[in-house]
Order: sequence, then structure tokens, then C-alpha cells
Amino acid sequence: MAKIVPTIIAAALCALVLRSAVNTTFVAPQLPVAQTVHQACRPVGGSAVAPAFGAAPAIISAKPARPGVAAHFTVKLQTPDGEQSFECPDDVYILDQAEEEGIELPYSCRAGSCSSCAGKVIDGSIDQSDQAFLDEDQTGSGFCLTCVTYATSDVTIKTHCEDDL
Repeated sequence: MAKIVPTIIAAALCALVLRSAVNTTFVAPQLPVAQTVHQACRPVGGSAVAPAFGAAPAIISAKPARPGVAAHFTVKLQTPDGEQSFECPDDVYILDQAEEEGIELPYSCRAGSCSSCAGKVIDGSIDQSDQAFLDEDQTGSGFCLTCVTYATSDVTIKTHCEDDL
């Protein structure tokens, strides 16, 4: 009997602690650093919600929820077979993504040191800092090498432009 009474008391105390933890929910403060998109959030449980520093409404942040995750842009290619569009991450070369989409484009070196994959930017912006073939006049006229070109906005590119260089 001497061993049973302390066990019963301990069990009762544990039940009280667990019951009070279920009935009260604490909300962490929403500091500007911690604000993200959380619409239609509901308290986790219990009927009493005790905000730690006062409740703040959900904030829709203009910043990406996960920094370091690539943005996606719409790339439109004007090819001899017609216009084709696809979504391209900002960290993938346009030629590589076009091939993933089943679009056949001309290429040779895949290193930006020839002109087989040359195209001309009609609209939008690109980053082709990895290329080593085109001169400033050609890049200034909108020419690019799709094998080493990243989209930095929605972009339209006329392909098959090697003969126009």
C-alpha cells in the first residue's frame, strides 16, 4: 500500500499538468523578422488562447518564403516552327530548360564559346555573363547564346540567329 499511494498521487499530478497544457495555447510574437504568409491560421487546441506579446494579424510578405529558391520566368522562343513558351527557373540556362520541355534548339559547345545557339532578345532581360564569344556590339544589339543565358524576367527570344551575327 505504501508504494501504491505515491504512484497514484504522481499520476494525478501528471494528469493535472497535461490537462492545463492542453487548455492553454501560447502564441509567439510576430516580429517583422518572423512574419510570413499564414492566412486562416487557427489555434492549435484548447479554448483559451494566451498571446505572449499581443496578437498580431497575419502579414503577407513580398519577400520569398524561402530565400535561395529560384524564381521562375516565362520564356517565349520564336523558332522557325512557331512560338513556344515554358517556365524557366532563374538558375537554369534557357537551352537546358528548353530541352527539358522537349524543344529542339541548335547548339554545339554548350559553353558560350561558339555561336551555334545564338538568339536575339526581343523583349525582357537576361544574364549571359558566362558567355565568351559575343562582342559588346552584338550583346548591345540583343544577341545572346542560349546555352549560357539565364532569364532575369519574362523574356521573348528569337532563336536560330547564328547567320544574323
